[in-house]
Amino acid sequence: MTEERVPIGVLFDDLADEYMELRQEVGWNPWPHVDALLGDGDLTGLSVLDVGCGTGEVAAGLMARGAHVTGLDASERMCQLAAERVPEGFFLWHDLAAGLPFETGVFDVVLALGCIEYVPHIDYACAELVRVTKPGGRVLYTVERCEEGVDGGSARVLTLYEEWSRYRQTYDEAVSTANKLLSEAHFKRVPGYFFEESGKWIGYVRVMGRV
Repeated sequence: MTEERVPIGVLFDDLADEYMELRQEVGWNPWPHVDALLGDGDLTGLSVLDVGCGTGEVAAGLMARGAHVTGLDASERMCQLAAERVPEGFFLWHDLAAGLPFETGVFDVVLALGCIEYVPHIDYACAELVRVTKPGGRVLYTVERCEEGVDGGSARVLTLYEEWSRYRQTYDEAVSTANKLLSEAHFKRVPGYFFEESGKWIGYVRVMGRV
């Protein structure tokens, strides 16, 4: 029998009120990745799903440029803070591991940065992101990579604070999965955040493409 784990949302509930400060301390910045996909121009009318929306920083920035943003996070507290930051947005408390509660092909853009590593079935999570994207729409997500030189080395699963797990793929596996799901895909090894317990950077594979 698989050991039952504490939901990952519990961890981020505890971190939510200090999330922005913590994110900056460990060096995680989502904007270079979002800007690589969307540029810095007008986004009027664009429907965006931000999976792992945190406290709504990205949602606020995109809505200021005219996008309609739906945020989703496994942490109830994160969603509450996001709604306070962006009252005109829509934020949903939901775990990606359970699939996405949306119809197929409804968003122009789907983002999932720094959250897929908490889903045991990575390929399923990636497929769900693509499923809810409109044909021709754009997708951006990160997969934590396992290889030498990054936190955790080649381990496929890492234990986080004795209560949670981080699930990882090799670069080649992440590429293979994306190529099966997307009509156009681009890949890059990028740093995630600095993990003080190991003294190394989390490594991601950044995937950008079109459905």
